[in-house]
Amino acid sequence: TALLRLTIDRLLRFFWFIQLISMPDRWYTDYDIKSPPEKPSGHTRFVLISDTHCRSFQIPPGDVLLHSGDFTLFGRNQDAIMELLCPLPHPSKFIIRGNHDLNKDGMVAKLFSQPKALDSSIKWLENEGVEVKTESGKVWKIWGFPYWASISGGEVTSEEKSSMKSIPKVDIVLTHGPPLGILDCGSGCSFLKAQITERIKPRIHCFGHIHSEYGTLKVGETLFVNAAIAPRMGKENNLPVIVDLEDDLVDSSTLDG
Repeated sequence: TALLRLTIDRLLRFFWFIQLISMPDRWYTDYDIKSPPEKPSGHTRFVLISDTHCRSFQIPPGDVLLHSGDFTLFGRNQDAIMELLCPLPHPSKFIIRGNHDLNKDGMVAKLFSQPKALDSSIKWLENEGVEVKTESGKVWKIWGFPYWASISGGEVTSEEKSSMKSIPKVDIVLTHGPPLGILDCGSGCSFLKAQITERIKPRIHCFGHIHSEYGTLKVGETLFVNAAIAPRMGKENNLPVIVDLEDDLVDSSTLDG
């Protein structure tokens, strides 16, 4: 009996090791914020957040910070996002708008064109892409589109469909709202889901909007991340999601489509 237990234990350890080495990409939603997991060599660390709503949070270090919108409360207190992002050490920081982030009279554009934003490597994406080159030489292609579906439902407009169709094959897509049926509490967008899962197939699709559905889900080639870190009332803050992507140096996508 003791020998059988020892054999089973060794087999379990072996299968755990095989699973570990067969999953080069790693992601974390449950960790010690004061001592985050060590980044494996040959990887780029992405730190994903969304729905910060003028609040301050502890953000772990990484190579690239991604924010999927709702950094204000209906446009109020825009300076809060600067206070959060500017001091962070991430070499690259990208952010999109959410439904709370009103862009009346170009106020969001003005916010992120300030010298302190530019000097802090903060880049606002509005239906556009960017390339990030890491120390290893890997070039990551990221696209930001500030789409969200109404929580009560609603049809996708022809303009929104056109914008989604224009998203090229990239490594990472940022939207504010989720695709239908994936960390969305039933309120996501079916057209967005089709574009992501059938055509673009990014390695990460990051969004927020539905605070109660914070978490990750791997579907096919894509890791879906609901990175809403501001919790529902009475709950503790959610942690920023850490994703370590392996630096595959063969580029299979371009921002030109």
